[in-house]
Amino acid sequence: MLPTEDKTLLYLSPVTHKPILQAYEQLGPCNQHLYFTSDEEIKEGDWCLYKNRFGGLIVCKAKHTLTGMVYQVPNEDYGNINGGITPLADEILKIIFTTDTKLTCKHSIGLHEVLLPQLSQSFIEAYVKAGGIDKVLVEYIIDPATVDYAIQRLIPKVNSQNEITIHPIKSSWTREEVTELSKSAYAEGYNAAVTSINNDRYDEDYKIVSKEDWITENL
Repeated sequence: MLPTEDKTLLYLSPVTHKPILQAYEQLGPCNQHLYFTSDEEIKEGDWCLYKNRFGGLIVCKAKHTLTGMVYQVPNEDYGNINGGITPLADEILKIIFTTDTKLTCKHSIGLHEVLLPQLSQSFIEAYVKAGGIDKVLVEYIIDPATVDYAIQRLIPKVNSQNEITIHPIKSSWTREEVTELSKSAYAEGYNAAVTSINNDRYDEDYKIVSKEDWITENL
């Protein structure tokens, strides 16, 4: 959570230092945006959080230059086109979803810009009620633009409102939950296998096992 001059639903109480949900988006001196990050590979155009040596967090954008990857803060003057922040690997993380509607990325189909995945109202309410949430499980799907399942690109799953599909971190699972997750994983793997077979990318000993048989043998 970082301070912003934008209109937001969230602000940080100067008394309790806990997030508070406002009735509607409005301006305020303590307004905050939420940013959730991942340690997945960073590519050009990705938005990131840089943790500087003083412990501050800075939103920046990855840019590939002749000298390697640098990270640029919007509206900062770096003197030349190759200028930017060059953090250590453990000082930079990719932003995968946020409440900040200024952050956009290239759509996987076409060249137009789209917002980064956003947070649902229900999650923001849960975040405030819990006094903050540090970790969540993010649901990913195969990019609809994928044409070759042997080279898969996963993207966060969002609904029609571009809201991220997330779940709370769990320490234990019921057999029924694992079964449902296994069926979902099987469906993804089956599609990839069929595509590989159709493109002659498989060994002679390769075979597709039914999900019922796999669940019986492994759970």
